[in-house]
Amino acid sequence: MTVCERARQACPICSVQLDLPSVFPRAKRVIHRSFADPAAATGTEEEQMEAFRSIRDEIRGWIVEAFRS
Repeated sequence: MTVCERARQACPICSVQLDLPSVFPRAKRVIHRSFADPAAATGTEEEQMEAFRSIRDEIRGWIVEAFRS
């Protein structure tokens, strides 16, 4: 699973091209959901922390919804 575009593009394990030779294992299924990068937040230290908390909460909500049994 990836949660940002940079990881989606750079992670060799997340490739679903199982027939290509690789020294890395390949994923049989990739689940991707892009979230804003909280490290790009500006403002006071508290405003930056709030950006991280907000994304954390978005990820938590998405996981609950996407992987509900």
